[in-house]
Amino acid sequence: MEYDIFKEIKARLSMPDLVQGYGIEINRRGYCLCPFHAEKTPSMHIMEKGYYCFGCGEGGDHIKFVQKLFQEVYLLWQMC
Repeated sequence: MEYDIFKEIKARLSMPDLVQGYGIEINRRGYCLCPFHAEKTPSMHIMEKGYYCFGCGEGGDHIKFVQKLFQEVYLLWQMC
């Protein structure tokens, strides 16, 4: 049987724990400010195994969130 690191990450880490680990605050209803676009009101819903932003339409699982987050950081770094 082949080892799947992505499956292991998803099994051990909930989506809320992952998001909070990057310093993003989640309110008690499960919403946070989307790190992928500018906003003042939380529109990203964080679920146990995924996320969806009602503002920009971005959504996915643990792996897609981290990929998108680091893509944004890289693009900001290039602009400096």
